[in-house]
Amino acid sequence: MKPQALIISNNHHSIAYSTALAAYGFSIDTTRTFEAARVLLRSGLLAHSIIVDIKQHSDEIEDFLRFVRQDLDNTQTFILIIGCDKDFTYAFGADTCLQRPADIDEIIDSLRMRQ
Repeated sequence: MKPQALIISNNHHSIAYSTALAAYGFSIDTTRTFEAARVLLRSGLLAHSIIVDIKQHSDEIEDFLRFVRQDLDNTQTFILIIGCDKDFTYAFGADTCLQRPADIDEIIDSLRMRQ
């Protein structure tokens, strides 16, 4: 079974992420908003990894991370945030943070270490 990745991105990088991850054997779902991601996850999507590359206020990211970790009681999914403060990322339940622009090899390496 292929590992499942959910990419939440409201910019052009999502296409590059999707293409690269698919080439590395991931099944991909993408969305542009946290609300759409919540719908996918509530409907039963079992994402092994969630990549967030979306410029939002920190409280919106915090709410989404809380949803995944507490509301869904999901501590197994690897969450990678791109373009945020590392202290913020770890405080609210993400596993790692990469700075923009994120190198696709760095993303793949982060995901592979988790598998």
